[in-house]
Amino acid sequence: MDHSQTAINPRDVESNNAPAATAAPPALRVIQLFLKGKNLKNLDQGRDKSDTQVVLKMKWHANQARWSEVDHTEVIHDNLNPSWSHHFDVIFNFGQNLLLRFEINDLDSNGACEHIGYYETSLTELVKTASNRSIENELKSEHQNPGCIIIKADEKRNASATVTLDLQALKLPEC
Repeated sequence: MDHSQTAINPRDVESNNAPAATAAPPALRVIQLFLKGKNLKNLDQGRDKSDTQVVLKMKWHANQARWSEVDHTEVIHDNLNPSWSHHFDVIFNFGQNLLLRFEINDLDSNGACEHIGYYETSLTELVKTASNRSIENELKSEHQNPGCIIIKADEKRNASATVTLDLQALKLPEC
């Protein structure tokens, strides 16, 4: 009998007769990537500062020719040291070498998009170096001194856990 799908009876919990959890750890993990920019290049004129956004692109195979866009952050206006609230959830499959490209762009109100810089790495490398701490990496760019990207990788705990409850209410007042 598969105990991971068995409903728990409240009387069993009270009497410590609940079935034991026997689930094996999954081979897939969800990794959350949190991003900040530091000293980003200002591509706007005058007193304005760049309105920045990060675009996440991926390659699932090393011989894949083109990067595929999978997600992007919100735009943070007039800030060269942004901390994006939107994070990326990426599925980490042990043994797969998923390549990541973080592109930081300046989006203008007229719809124009200018490329500030990018950083490329693998998800495996991020899990090794940025788990539970932040790492800072220089952006690559055609611009001089494009700035840095700061990445923190955290494993999303219990991302695939399923809980089934069988609840019972006793002695409720009548309405």
